[in-house]
Amino acid sequence: MLCLKPLCLALLAVAIALGSTPARAESAHLVLDSQPGDPIGGGKHSDVTYTPDNTVTGFFQSQIVGSAGGGPAFLRFEFLLKDPNTGLPANPDEEAGLDFSTQQLGIPIAPGTYTDAQRASFATAGHPGLDVSFEHLGSNEVFGQFTVNSVSFFTDNTNTLRIGSLDVNFEQHSESPTAPALFGHFVFQGTAVPEPSSLVLMGLGLAGVTTYARRRTARAEG
Repeated sequence: MLCLKPLCLALLAVAIALGSTPARAESAHLVLDSQPGDPIGGGKHSDVTYTPDNTVTGFFQSQIVGSAGGGPAFLRFEFLLKDPNTGLPANPDEEAGLDFSTQQLGIPIAPGTYTDAQRASFATAGHPGLDVSFEHLGSNEVFGQFTVNSVSFFTDNTNTLRIGSLDVNFEQHSESPTAPALFGHFVFQGTAVPEPSSLVLMGLGLAGVTTYARRRTARAEG
């Protein structure tokens, strides 16, 4: 097929941009290392991947439940594995609930380390919020810290702000700051959206097509 070089290059840029949109499916990966005596992790190592396909309907959830400083500040996640044969909760169902909050710090959640955390739903002014439950075991009081390695958000087609991704490490102590620790790493990938570089590249491609078309029109008129 014959194609003039400027137009081909512009169309190629558009094709590359569209093809570079992330194809990653929604997923959540939770790794826990629980010290002996920790009531939440049971003193064991756990490594669980959750997807909309392997969880009970309604239990692959990510929510922005609070804001501060003009941005999202309280993130909540809930997962429950299902039996693939029945669609009902598996045994064990590896239930997990995770809260991360900077609401009581008065700032949006962003990359950084947040120390002196309290149980997220009951955190007082000046304290970040943390609350990790596992296999239906939770804490009345939480002490610890977490580090947000990366976080992103996007607006869906209903103009609702959603969590795009989160990568966080945490250390949680239940009921006492000196209690055995629950160490964890949590990575969430929400609905994929085009990377900024892809959007820029697509824009350049479209701009190239538009410019070329204008030049062709101008030459024809001349």
